[in-house]
Amino acid sequence: MDGQVAELTVERHNEFAWQVTCAGQHHQVLVWAHGAGSLLEVDGVAHRVDLDEGVAVRAGWPALVVSVAVAPGDEVEVGDPLVVVEAMKMESTIRATFAGTVTAVDVLPNGQVDAGAVLALIRPPADTTQALPPGAPTAERISFAGMALAETTAATPFERVYLALSSYLLGYELDPATLAGLLNEQRSFSSRDNAADRALLAAEDEFLDLFTEVGLLWQVDASQTGGVNAREYLLGYLQWLDPDRVGLPEVVRRRLVRALSRYGVTDLHRNPVLESAVVRLFTAQSRLARIAPVVAGILERRLRYRDRILPLMGRSARNRYDRITAATQRVGSELGIPALKYAMDFNGYFGGTPRSPLLPLTGEQRTEVESLLASVRN
Repeated sequence: MDGQVAELTVERHNEFAWQVTCAGQHHQVLVWAHGAGSLLEVDGVAHRVDLDEGVAVRAGWPALVVSVAVAPGDEVEVGDPLVVVEAMKMESTIRATFAGTVTAVDVLPNGQVDAGAVLALIRPPADTTQALPPGAPTAERISFAGMALAETTAATPFERVYLALSSYLLGYELDPATLAGLLNEQRSFSSRDNAADRALLAAEDEFLDLFTEVGLLWQVDASQTGGVNAREYLLGYLQWLDPDRVGLPEVVRRRLVRALSRYGVTDLHRNPVLESAVVRLFTAQSRLARIAPVVAGILERRLRYRDRILPLMGRSARNRYDRITAATQRVGSELGIPALKYAMDFNGYFGGTPRSPLLPLTGEQRTEVESLLASVRN
């Protein structure tokens, strides 16, 4: 606020009660919805908050978004449908609880949402805000100066967060509270205000490159490794730390060199620096699933605000966005679960038989899925 940044750690005890830590001080907070805004009680003092950008409509439980009934700029009345979601094979319609203007829609059909995820923002009419009575004294403007973080680096918040998450992905340790704070801050980057921020795009690109390097290290096509799974080669290498003894294929060796260079390793034969690095690299593999939601959030944000982001991209990046969007629409929205399962198999992610009934794709449909994914594979 006012150009100042504060770092807060929020521990949720339940839906209404939080403990907020800021500037070394702990505060007990109660929060609940009230009309078109929220009521807060901070250490026993009551406050009312109304958001200019709109009030968030949130998912009450993890679900699949079936359809979206509104778009930014739409006027809604109490009870109007906003989003249809599905959970446990049951569909539910989330409706507006007050009248207003939709200022943002933050989900797409066929996307997964977690409990508490923002689905849309609705700004209530201006005349619903209670005005001060005539002659009432006006309070001083609130200052957050005591909560502001000291500037210890020239890095942007985007660079700071993604650098820390990159270190975590590479196997370095973070305490749970710090990691939770970083993930919360990273999710806050998905706002419309940040959509076309070049610093954010650059930080995301570097993080995506790292995630790809670590992930694809274990996803080499067996046809490029003499029919042997890349994981077997890598596990053998981690045991002996001798690429020649294990007989590492060239494609695996190249990817391993690139990944280990992140730790300052220049020689694949046993040495003290390598011994330390491979332990972290193995830890990094186990953290891919923990970090995957961050990557999914980045890609969803870029698809959601593609009209603002694409003008900043070169022709090749624009073409890639178009291909990804087309493939997502056709495979995810139109061909459905059988195509999604086949797409996973095509990309080498074998998740087993899906729980939903799998209706076979026709040969023509399988060929279409392969064609759509060929240029954006992995």
